[in-house]
Amino acid sequence: MSRIVASSSSLLAMMRHQSCTVNLTKQIGEQTHEIAAKVDQYARGMISADGSLLFEELSLYYIGPVDGHNVEDLVTIFEKVKSLPAPGPVLIHIVTEKGKGYPPAEAAADKMHGEHYLLLVMHVPDFFPTVIMIHVFLAVVHDVDLQKIPVRFALDRAGLVGADGPTHCGAFDITYMACLPNMIVMAPADEAELVHMVATAVAIDDRPSCFRFPRGNGVGVMLPSGNKGTPLEIGKGRVLMEGNRVAILGYGSIVQTCLKAADPLRGRGVFATVADARFCKPLDVGLIRRLVNEHEILITVEEGSIGGFASHVTHFLSLSGLLDGRMKLRPMVLPDRYIDHGSPQDQIEAAGLSSGHIVSTVLNLLGRQKEALYLH
Repeated sequence: MSRIVASSSSLLAMMRHQSCTVNLTKQIGEQTHEIAAKVDQYARGMISADGSLLFEELSLYYIGPVDGHNVEDLVTIFEKVKSLPAPGPVLIHIVTEKGKGYPPAEAAADKMHGEHYLLLVMHVPDFFPTVIMIHVFLAVVHDVDLQKIPVRFALDRAGLVGADGPTHCGAFDITYMACLPNMIVMAPADEAELVHMVATAVAIDDRPSCFRFPRGNGVGVMLPSGNKGTPLEIGKGRVLMEGNRVAILGYGSIVQTCLKAADPLRGRGVFATVADARFCKPLDVGLIRRLVNEHEILITVEEGSIGGFASHVTHFLSLSGLLDGRMKLRPMVLPDRYIDHGSPQDQIEAAGLSSGHIVSTVLNLLGRQKEALYLH
C-alpha cells in the first residue's frame, strides 16, 4: 500500500496516531522509549487518501508496515506489544519481499511465491477475540498446486484422534486438499496400503500429492516384502467383498469399519458389496458407475467433514445423470461439530460412524426400520 499524505487533514490524522503512540510510551515507561519510537515510526504508515487512518474505524491499534525480514525488530516489537497494557486489539502489519535472498525467486514474477504477509490481532481483556485469515493455505495453492510441483504431503492424525481431542482431529484435510485442481488425494485402508501409497507419492513426479493416515496402530495386516511398496494405479479403487443390492464405498481407514458392518448385515440376509475407494481425487469413476448400476443402494463412508469424499462422489453422480434413477445414495461423514476427547470407539459412536450406524443406515434404506431401531 502507498503512503499518501495529501492535505492538512492527512497530517492531522498522522498526529492523532502519533499521539496515541506517545500515550503508549507513557504506559510502558521511559526505559522503552527507543522501542516505542520504533513502534511510532512503524505506526505512521497506513494513511489513506482522504486522511483517515486505515483500521481506525475497526478500533484496531495499527502498527506497521514492519520489515518482515528484520527478525530482531520483529521479535522486539512482538515482545513489547505483548507485555504492555494494551489500548485494545493490536494489529501488526508485516511486509516481505518475494523471494528475499534467493535470486531465482526474486527474478521470477510468476513462480516461487513462498512468502505471504501476516496480520496478527492480539486478544485483550474486555474485547471480543478477532481472527484474521493467515495466508498459509495460499502457499499450497500458489507455490505448489498451481505450478504442479511434485510435493508430497503426508497428513497424520487423519480423522478422529481419541485423547488428542478436537485440536488435533484431522477432519478437514480431504475437503481442503481435494478442492485443488492438480492435487492427487488418497487414503489407505490399512498399513500395507499406506506403504503402497508412500511408494505411489514418490513415483508421482508431475504434480503434488497427499495421503492421510490415522493416529494409532495398524490393523495387523502383513506388510509388503522388505517394507517396500508398489506404486498404485492412480485413481483406481478396489472391491473387497462382493454382494448385491447394497454397496458400501469407504475411503481411508474407515474401510475396516465397513467390512465389520458386513458381518451383521449378512446375518440379516443382506449381502453387501464393500469397496475401498483409495482415491478421492481422481475418483475411480468406473468403479462408482459399476456400484451404482449393480446395486439399489450406495453408501459412502469417510472419517472426514462435509465437503470431502462424499461431495466429490455426489458431484460426479449428479453431473453424469446417475442420480436420476431409483438408486438411493447416503453419505456418512463426521458431524458438523467438534468431537470431544474420548476413547476412539466412543468418538466413533458420537460421530455416528460405527459399524452399528452403518448397519442401521442400510436397514433403514431397505425399509426395515424396526430392525434398525433395535440395534441401538
